[in-house]
Amino acid sequence: DGFVDKTSPPAAIRNEILRAVSLYENENRVLGSDVYEKSKAQRELEAEGFIGRSQVMYSMLKEILNAKASSYSTLLVGETGVGKELAAKALVPKGKNLVALSCASFIGRENLLESELFGYVKGAFTDAKNDTPGLIMQAHNNVLFFDELHQLSIAAQSKLLRFLQEMRFRKVGDNSGRETTVNFKLISAVQPDIRQRLKDGRFLPDLLERVGSLVINVPSLKDRPEDIEPLVRKFQDEFNETKIPTEKRQVRISTITEMKKYPWPTNVRGLQNAVKRMLTNCSNDVVNPKDFRTYLECDLMNTVETTAGSLPLEEATKRFEASVIIKALKCSRTRVEAAIRVGLPLTSFLRRLDKFEINADLFLHQT
Repeated sequence: DGFVDKTSPPAAIRNEILRAVSLYENENRVLGSDVYEKSKAQRELEAEGFIGRSQVMYSMLKEILNAKASSYSTLLVGETGVGKELAAKALVPKGKNLVALSCASFIGRENLLESELFGYVKGAFTDAKNDTPGLIMQAHNNVLFFDELHQLSIAAQSKLLRFLQEMRFRKVGDNSGRETTVNFKLISAVQPDIRQRLKDGRFLPDLLERVGSLVINVPSLKDRPEDIEPLVRKFQDEFNETKIPTEKRQVRISTITEMKKYPWPTNVRGLQNAVKRMLTNCSNDVVNPKDFRTYLECDLMNTVETTAGSLPLEEATKRFEASVIIKALKCSRTRVEAAIRVGLPLTSFLRRLDKFEINADLFLHQT
């Protein structure tokens, strides 16, 4: 990109050569051991089990540490795959245990929720062979975590709210009238659309107040691209841990530059799957930008093929259209050329790129 002619001063020529060498080395070096001294924020994040160095993650950590010292119920709000369970573990005070329940596992079988939470006595139902304690009793004087709380039906939310207001319960099938009083720290996790669920009548306002005395937002990966490099290094190290030297593989820094441009809709979980797949499938011992572009195309096509039959027509059409655009970009050097390939005016093509959140630079043919 730089230019000097033979009449340029020697210092200018030298500087341009050094700049070109530095650019080449940066684009072609691969992830190895982290030779840089970690910042205070990165060290504190890692002490609590988080991988990252962004300010947004450090701000979340400070909120977690403040909430950790309190007994208030804490609500974690974040998209799928951002690490809400990891945040829940970081909220557990020293000496306490975390007892977790995935509310999504009770979709369509919420009649089992009470026996799972409160336990049951022998003979309460057909398979009740013995008295069995529930998760609530296990969480007594510890920490109880309701993951994906928004997945519970209104009926189940009402029962849970009633219990949380009294903090007393009876086992399923216990007709003695005796109730057990419990005490625990409550942590819950929900999706960012929880406010919309309130408006739609799909979530009880009183329950939200009960579980969310403190609210902590867990940031999406697209809001902290600077964390992608340390995360990729971690996943790369995990991949190489059991490999012999000739089977170890690394990710090129220029590939990570491309990965930072991608919105990562499935967040850290999606990033981890992508790194594992690229390390497994790359044709040599280094993952290059073209390997990432191949991964994106294959991943989108697999999504279209496996879900199209179960999606509304409008959504399936959008995904198919996005896949066609990506194929055109991969065969083109410019957006104009790609627009011609799909038979659209450039303005319409650019609008579709925005609509589908496609970063054209990730797919355009590299000369």
